[in-house]
Amino acid sequence: MTSRLSLLACALLVSACGAKRNTAYLTDAAAGADAAATLEEQAQAAWDAREDSARLADALGLYEQLAAANPDNRGYMETLSKGYYLQGVGHLDTPEEVLAAYDAGASWGERILGLSDGFRACVEGGAADYECLDHATVDDVPGIYWAYGNMGKWAVGMGFTTVLKHKNKLHAFISKVHELDVQYYYGAADRGLGAYYAKAPSFAGGDLDLAKTHFEASLAVAPDYFSTKVLMAEYWATKSQDKDEFVRLLNEVIAGDPTVYEDVIPIQKLEQQRAQDLLGQADDLFE
Repeated sequence: MTSRLSLLACALLVSACGAKRNTAYLTDAAAGADAAATLEEQAQAAWDAREDSARLADALGLYEQLAAANPDNRGYMETLSKGYYLQGVGHLDTPEEVLAAYDAGASWGERILGLSDGFRACVEGGAADYECLDHATVDDVPGIYWAYGNMGKWAVGMGFTTVLKHKNKLHAFISKVHELDVQYYYGAADRGLGAYYAKAPSFAGGDLDLAKTHFEASLAVAPDYFSTKVLMAEYWATKSQDKDEFVRLLNEVIAGDPTVYEDVIPIQKLEQQRAQDLLGQADDLFE
């Protein structure tokens, strides 16, 4: 990628206090040639086949070229943030590769936010990014949500102290999505809040009852979106030690139709595989 980054923070640091990511709000966009129609067609064709790891990697490379040539195109950035998240969830072999994918996905989400003049000015003025979310609008929801999703996965991969370090930021991001567009991406805001409250320990704001309420609200928006049930089983049911609900949720995913929502068939199939894997761990996860 030819873009030059103006970094907001110091280099990535891993310590007992948790790791910190370099954010991408203030990236200086490179001026590139207009993307050829054929390049966009190639990118879309690769994206349509993103269930295949190699084709997903092709799509990410092509969309990065398109984003470099069209630095104000939020759609390209959203696709890249989603794509790196998908790559991290089910297409990479090593923890290092997975963390790098989530870091890249978070950066593309942040770049969407960086297109907001008010948000960018606030961050350039030295405020914390989550303190600048008052300047975000509904147009920024994809950036906020996918930055949150990738950042959350990255933090979990880095370890418990990193999750604690970023908990306020994560909560602020997903809460802003909930405020601006509760319907976005199959009930993403309530799904994210459900995962947040289920995953966090009680001393850090965790609340199993609140988690269940948010998961159920997300399912009311999109009852056939598998990730919601997988996360509810993985985070809420295990912490609640409700094995019956764990098994029920995962079996519903496994038996479900992954083609109900045509634009997310690849992630639906990955979630069915995750459900199978989790179900196989049931005896180890419950006392």
